[in-house]
Amino acid sequence: METYMKMFKEPTSRLYVNHNALLDLVSMNDKVIIFRHINPDPDALGSQNALAIILRQIFPNKIIECAGNTPDNLKWMDNLRKEAYKHYPTRRKRASDQLIDDSRTIGIVLDTANLDRIDGDYEGLHEMHKLFKIDHHPVKHGYNLDYCNVFIETNASSTSEMIARMFDDVVKESEDRELLALLYAGIAGDTGRFMYDNTTNITFDTVGRLLGRFSSGSRHYVNMKLGSINEYQANLMGYAYDRRYYLNDNVVSLVVPYSQIRGGHEADAYVTIGALQRLEKPEIAVVAVENEDGSYRIHLRSKFKPINELAAKYNGGGHPLAAGAKAKDRDEVAKLFHELAEEW
Repeated sequence: METYMKMFKEPTSRLYVNHNALLDLVSMNDKVIIFRHINPDPDALGSQNALAIILRQIFPNKIIECAGNTPDNLKWMDNLRKEAYKHYPTRRKRASDQLIDDSRTIGIVLDTANLDRIDGDYEGLHEMHKLFKIDHHPVKHGYNLDYCNVFIETNASSTSEMIARMFDDVVKESEDRELLALLYAGIAGDTGRFMYDNTTNITFDTVGRLLGRFSSGSRHYVNMKLGSINEYQANLMGYAYDRRYYLNDNVVSLVVPYSQIRGGHEADAYVTIGALQRLEKPEIAVVAVENEDGSYRIHLRSKFKPINELAAKYNGGGHPLAAGAKAKDRDEVAKLFHELAEEW
């Protein structure tokens, strides 16, 4: 593995488009497990499932698997991968599943800023230094030392955009509706369907190549899926508007108790931050969602001022205008809210 022990001391804004290191690493192993973050969004699932299809296509004799639990409202993305797998069946005979710490297994981590947010059993691969990272999140100094190789592009709109560009030679020749739809969904999801300021000319160029390969019907299907909410999510959005509290003129907040989300998938609670983010006046929105154990997941959104450094103080991180954090209890939530009110 010494060939691939390349470390990048700091994340950069330049994409390392040469993906030969990744392909070489896959070729040397029998099994690939693709990870992404807990409570996945369309970009996490789009990049994960798309990369799985690409690697299955290039390496039909390898075992390519995806790790993590998918919320009900996004399982259609996993289903696209499963449908595409029918076009690229594994040729390798599987007597039994290999263990995650198998010496001929590697892990690829996508769209995940911190190790503790990886959804799946990655520890054995981490200990053997067999994790490969592809991400567009800014990270702290030294974090890259957890990986045998990293591709980081902080100016990319999404990890799905990175995958589409890294494997442009595959994508531009692809007639695979599922692959193209997954990449498009991931990019559209992380750019707010191209409304956020992380949308660049490169983003549009990438999307343009995707749209040139699949039908308007497929695009309509993805747009409808991304734009729809279920009744449970609609009720949560109503709760957010009814129970919102202004910490000051610039910051709107919400606490969602566990009792409010019980009975539905916890990932559905993400719609509450989207609801508050749409309010015209406040610059910053923060939502604290209680977990079953009494801890809290924190969602932070800002229109102008960077909030990722504050998130990092509370065991989180993310993008300058969109970040997440954790709080061990309600007192720590109150401390974070107070800091927001004082600083902003």
